Amino acid sequence: MSKRISTLMLCLALLPAQAWSAAEMLSADSFRIVGAVISDFGKPQETLLVMDDDDTLTMMPCSDSKDTDKCQYLGGPAWSSWQQTLIGTPSPYRVASSDDELFAIGSALFAVNFMDYTEADLPLVLQKLTTSGMRLLVETARGGGDISATENQLTYLQVNSADPQPLLALIAANTLIMSDGHPSLASPFMPCADSNVRPVSYRQGVMYVAGQNKGAMLQCLLSKADTERPIRNILFIDDTLENVKDVYAAFKNSTQYNVKAIHYTHLQKHKEALTAGPMSAAYQKKENERWQALKTVLGKTMQKPSVQ
Repeated sequence: MSKRISTLMLCLALLPAQAWSAAEMLSADSFRIVGAVISDFGKPQETLLVMDDDDTLTMMPCSDSKDTDKCQYLGGPAWSSWQQTLIGTPSPYRVASSDDELFAIGSALFAVNFMDYTEADLPLVLQKLTTSGMRLLVETARGGGDISATENQLTYLQVNSADPQPLLALIAANTLIMSDGHPSLASPFMPCADSNVRPVSYRQGVMYVAGQNKGAMLQCLLSKADTERPIRNILFIDDTLENVKDVYAAFKNSTQYNVKAIHYTHLQKHKEALTAGPMSAAYQKKENERWQALKTVLGKTMQKPSVQ
C-alpha cells in the first residue's frame, strides 16, 4: 500500500511539469487578443511574442478600401499571391515569367515602400506588452536580401506619440538576446545542423527565414538564445494559416515551451477583395496602372533599372 501511495505522490508531483508544456491553435481578428492570452500565461518576463511582418504587423497603405487611389496592394502578400497565379498565363496584368523573377520584383518593391500598421492601436499594444517585461520577435518570410528595406520600414513606423521611438528600436531593445549578449547574430547563418535548410538571418530582433518553415526556424533560433533569461511561453501570430500550423506542429510535443499559435484574420477580407468581390476588377486595374507607371519612371530616369 505504501508503495502505491509513493507512486501516486510521484505522479502527482510530475503532473504540473508535464501538463505545463502544450501547444494550441487559435484564431483572432485583432492584436488585442494578445493581452488576454498573456494574462493566461501569467509570466510576461518569460513570454515571447513572435509576429509575422507582412499583413500581420504591417501592411501596404490602405486608408480607404472603397477608393482604389487610396488603397495599395502592389508589393503586398495578396498581390504577390495573385501574381503567382498569373505566371505562365497571357494575362496583361502579369509582371513576372517565373517565381524567381517575381521574388526579385517583390524585393525591389519592398525597397521603395513604407508600410502602415495593420491596426491603429497596435503600437500602444506592443508598448504595453514590453513594459510588462514581455519580449518581441519578428519572424518574416523575407530573405536576407530584404534586411535593409525591412529595417527602413520598421524604423519609419513609430511608437509612443509623446516620445516617438522607431518600432525597430522597440523590438531590438525587447527581444531575444543571443549567447554573445546581442539581439543579432552574424548573418547569414545555418540555423540548424540540417543540410536541407537554407541560410537565414537574425538582426535587431527580426529573423529572416527566406520562405522556410517558421516552426522549425523558431526552434533553431531559440536553441541559440541566452539561457539566463529563459523563455517558457510563446505566442505566435501570423496571417498565413500554414505558418500557424507549422509552428503548432513544431511545438506540440515540446516539454519546454507552452505555445499558442494564432491565425490573424484582421485583413482576411481585405486580401480576398483583390481577386474576389465587387471591386476586384477595379483593384487589379489600379495595381497594374501603378506597376506600369513605376516601370515607366524607372525606364526614363535610370540607365539600368532593376525593375523592367
